[in-house]
Amino acid sequence: MKADGGDPSKVRFIELGFADALAALQSGKIDAMVGAEPFGTAAIAAGFPAINSPYIAMSKKSMLTSAYFTFENQLKGNPELFKSIRAAINESLDYAQKNPDGVRKQLPKFTKLGPEVAAKLILPTYLTAVPKESIELFSTYAKEFGMINKPTVYDDIVWSEAK
Repeated sequence: MKADGGDPSKVRFIELGFADALAALQSGKIDAMVGAEPFGTAAIAAGFPAINSPYIAMSKKSMLTSAYFTFENQLKGNPELFKSIRAAINESLDYAQKNPDGVRKQLPKFTKLGPEVAAKLILPTYLTAVPKESIELFSTYAKEFGMINKPTVYDDIVWSEAK
Protein backbone atom coordinates (compact mmCIF):
# COMPACT_ATOMS: atom_id res chain seq x y z
CA MET A 1 0.00 0.00 0.00
CA LYS A 2 2.74 2.40 1.01
CA ALA A 3 4.76 1.58 -2.14
CA ASP A 4 1.70 2.42 -4.26
CA GLY A 5 1.26 5.84 -2.63
CA GLY A 6 -1.34 4.82 -0.05
CA ASP A 7 -1.27 5.93 3.57
CA PRO A 8 -1.34 2.93 5.93
CA SER A 9 -2.23 5.21 8.84
CA LYS A 10 -5.63 5.80 7.21
CA VAL A 11 -6.42 2.09 7.05
CA ARG A 12 -8.01 0.27 9.94
CA PHE A 13 -6.82 -3.31 10.02
CA ILE A 14 -8.97 -5.88 11.77
CA GLU A 15 -8.14 -9.47 12.50
CA LEU A 16 -10.47 -12.09 11.06
CA GLY A 17 -10.09 -15.78 10.41
CA PHE A 18 -9.41 -16.46 6.75
CA ALA A 19 -12.80 -18.13 6.31
CA ASP A 20 -14.55 -15.19 7.99
CA ALA A 21 -12.79 -12.57 5.87
CA LEU A 22 -14.44 -13.60 2.60
CA ALA A 23 -17.91 -13.59 4.21
CA ALA A 24 -17.20 -10.12 5.65
CA LEU A 25 -16.08 -8.87 2.24
CA GLN A 26 -19.17 -10.31 0.55
CA SER A 27 -21.47 -8.68 3.11
CA GLY A 28 -19.76 -5.29 2.82
CA LYS A 29 -18.47 -5.28 6.42
CA ILE A 30 -14.91 -4.84 5.12
CA ASP A 31 -13.55 -3.19 1.98
CA ALA A 32 -10.65 -5.56 1.28
CA MET A 33 -9.01 -8.68 2.68
CA VAL A 34 -5.78 -10.62 2.67
CA GLY A 35 -6.70 -14.18 1.90
CA ALA A 36 -4.54 -17.24 2.17
CA GLU A 37 -5.52 -20.12 -0.06
CA PRO A 38 -8.12 -21.36 -0.69
CA PHE A 39 -9.82 -18.12 0.32
CA GLY A 40 -7.92 -15.93 -2.15
CA THR A 41 -9.04 -18.14 -5.02
CA ALA A 42 -12.59 -18.21 -3.61
CA ALA A 43 -12.64 -14.39 -3.46
CA ILE A 44 -11.52 -14.14 -7.08
CA ALA A 45 -14.15 -16.73 -8.09
CA ALA A 46 -16.78 -14.65 -6.27
CA GLY A 47 -15.91 -11.66 -8.45
CA PHE A 48 -13.52 -9.74 -6.20
CA PRO A 49 -10.40 -8.79 -8.15
CA ALA A 50 -6.96 -9.27 -6.62
CA ILE A 51 -5.63 -5.75 -6.01
CA ASN A 52 -2.22 -6.68 -4.63
CA SER A 53 -0.29 -9.31 -2.74
CA PRO A 54 1.47 -8.18 0.41
CA TYR A 55 4.08 -10.88 -0.06
CA ILE A 56 4.88 -9.84 -3.63
CA ALA A 57 4.95 -6.20 -2.57
CA MET A 58 7.42 -7.04 0.20
CA SER A 59 9.81 -9.03 -1.97
CA LYS A 60 10.13 -10.34 -5.50
CA LYS A 61 11.53 -13.58 -4.06
CA SER A 62 9.40 -16.33 -2.58
CA MET A 63 8.42 -15.41 0.97
CA LEU A 64 7.91 -17.65 3.96
CA THR A 65 4.19 -17.78 4.74
CA SER A 66 4.08 -20.59 7.30
CA ALA A 67 6.41 -22.47 9.61
CA TYR A 68 6.49 -25.08 12.36
CA PHE A 69 7.18 -24.06 15.97
CA THR A 70 8.12 -25.76 19.22
CA PHE A 71 9.68 -24.95 22.58
CA GLU A 72 13.43 -24.46 22.99
CA ASN A 73 13.58 -27.09 25.75
CA GLN A 74 11.97 -29.63 23.38
CA LEU A 75 14.64 -28.97 20.76
CA LYS A 76 17.44 -29.28 23.29
CA GLY A 77 15.97 -32.41 24.88
CA ASN A 78 15.09 -34.22 21.65
CA PRO A 79 17.47 -33.09 18.89
CA GLU A 80 17.38 -36.40 17.00
CA LEU A 81 13.58 -36.40 16.99
CA PHE A 82 13.50 -32.89 15.54
CA LYS A 83 16.13 -33.76 12.92
CA SER A 84 13.84 -36.61 11.85
CA ILE A 85 10.78 -34.35 11.87
CA ARG A 86 12.63 -31.77 9.77
CA ALA A 87 13.75 -34.46 7.30
CA ALA A 88 10.18 -35.76 6.92
CA ILE A 89 8.76 -32.26 6.44
CA ASN A 90 11.44 -31.41 3.89
CA GLU A 91 10.77 -34.64 2.00
CA SER A 92 7.08 -33.73 1.76
CA LEU A 93 7.92 -30.16 0.68
CA ASP A 94 10.30 -31.42 -2.02
CA TYR A 95 7.57 -33.76 -3.28
CA ALA A 96 4.96 -30.99 -3.28
CA GLN A 97 7.25 -28.59 -5.16
CA LYS A 98 7.94 -31.18 -7.86
CA ASN A 99 4.36 -32.53 -8.07
CA PRO A 100 1.73 -29.76 -8.08
CA ASP A 101 -0.84 -32.05 -9.71
CA GLY A 102 -0.29 -34.57 -6.91
CA VAL A 103 -0.86 -31.83 -4.34
CA ARG A 104 -4.10 -30.78 -6.04
CA LYS A 105 -5.28 -34.39 -6.16
CA GLN A 106 -4.67 -34.86 -2.41
CA LEU A 107 -6.28 -31.62 -1.20
CA PRO A 108 -9.92 -32.79 -1.47
CA LYS A 109 -9.03 -35.91 0.54
CA PHE A 110 -7.80 -33.91 3.53
CA THR A 111 -9.80 -30.69 3.29
CA LYS A 112 -13.34 -29.62 2.46
CA LEU A 113 -12.18 -28.38 -0.93
CA GLY A 114 -13.79 -29.86 -3.99
CA PRO A 115 -11.60 -31.00 -6.89
CA GLU A 116 -12.76 -28.02 -8.97
CA VAL A 117 -11.46 -25.57 -6.33
CA ALA A 118 -8.23 -27.53 -5.78
CA ALA A 119 -7.58 -27.34 -9.53
CA LYS A 120 -7.67 -23.52 -9.44
CA LEU A 121 -5.70 -22.86 -6.26
CA ILE A 122 -2.62 -20.73 -6.43
CA LEU A 123 -0.07 -23.08 -4.88
CA PRO A 124 2.85 -21.69 -2.92
CA THR A 125 6.51 -22.30 -3.50
CA TYR A 126 7.36 -25.05 -1.05
CA LEU A 127 10.59 -24.06 0.70
CA THR A 128 12.73 -26.45 2.76
CA ALA A 129 14.67 -23.67 4.48
CA VAL A 130 13.52 -20.55 6.30
CA PRO A 131 14.75 -17.65 4.15
CA LYS A 132 16.63 -15.09 6.23
CA GLU A 133 15.26 -12.33 3.98
CA SER A 134 11.68 -13.32 4.91
CA ILE A 135 12.36 -13.10 8.64
CA GLU A 136 14.13 -9.77 8.26
CA LEU A 137 11.38 -8.27 6.08
CA PHE A 138 8.54 -9.46 8.32
CA SER A 139 10.46 -8.16 11.33
CA THR A 140 11.00 -4.77 9.71
CA TYR A 141 7.33 -4.37 8.80
CA ALA A 142 6.09 -5.75 12.13
CA LYS A 143 8.22 -3.21 13.99
CA GLU A 144 7.16 -0.37 11.66
CA PHE A 145 3.49 -1.10 12.24
CA GLY A 146 3.82 -1.57 16.01
CA MET A 147 3.33 -5.32 16.13
CA ILE A 148 6.70 -5.92 17.85
CA ASN A 149 8.94 -3.66 19.92
CA LYS A 150 12.36 -4.79 18.71
CA PRO A 151 13.64 -6.45 15.54
CA THR A 152 13.66 -10.22 15.36
CA VAL A 153 17.06 -11.90 15.10
CA TYR A 154 17.04 -14.76 12.59
CA ASP A 155 19.43 -17.00 14.54
CA ASP A 156 17.33 -16.56 17.68
CA ILE A 157 14.16 -17.95 16.14
CA VAL A 158 15.28 -20.40 13.44
CA TRP A 159 16.61 -23.71 14.71
CA SER A 160 19.95 -24.85 13.47
CA GLU A 161 21.11 -28.35 14.27
CA ALA A 162 24.44 -26.79 15.20
CA LYS A 163 22.93 -24.94 18.19
